[in-house]
Amino acid sequence: MQGAPLFNRNRDLRPTPARDFALVEWREKAFNSSDPFLVARCLITAQWKFVYYHQQEYGELYNRETDPHEEQNLWADPGYQSVVNDMRERLLHALLESEPCPRRRDIF
Repeated sequence: MQGAPLFNRNRDLRPTPARDFALVEWREKAFNSSDPFLVARCLITAQWKFVYYHQQEYGELYNRETDPHEEQNLWADPGYQSVVNDMRERLLHALLESEPCPRRRDIF
């Protein structure tokens, strides 16, 4: 598992996060099913939650500031296509930075 520490050596919460996003990935498959895995990758920032489903035409985009309960999916809204494109690019960069696993380093 890759990550960045939330605390420094003195066990104090770091004043500045190591990243300005969280990357979440999951694979889902029904038990004993021959169906392919559903693969999703999610990029979460202070303002946005972006979910990309591998080999699918749909996805999810939520404004975390104005829609904290994620009730309005903005993915297909023409007014948010630039945000979808920006978040897709940020997700790609985050994935490229983490594969293959980065060299371990002391960030304290």
